[in-house]
Amino acid sequence: HVMVGIIGDDSPGKAAAILGADAPAEALARNERNYRSGGIRPLAKVPPALQARLDANEKLLRALGFHGTPGLVYLDAEGRLKRFPGLPDTGDLAQILGAP
Repeated sequence: HVMVGIIGDDSPGKAAAILGADAPAEALARNERNYRSGGIRPLAKVPPALQARLDANEKLLRALGFHGTPGLVYLDAEGRLKRFPGLPDTGDLAQILGAP
């Protein structure tokens, strides 16, 4: 996961809360589990170091040609870099992940 804060007004604060957590993977999972009730509590003020990381992540997102989230980047069976904008359906996801 590459965290960016671009969806809503509170997205930068939520992304920063996840990145700055003691256990970022756990914070991301908590955000996903509680999505329907608003997800993780956003930071009221994003510290400069975390803002710099979010800015770099957004720059990467744009450089890869994505205009929103989610976006997947992966290597295909021949080792070529592929990009998939948006949420893949089950068949596309199985192909991306190399599932039978």
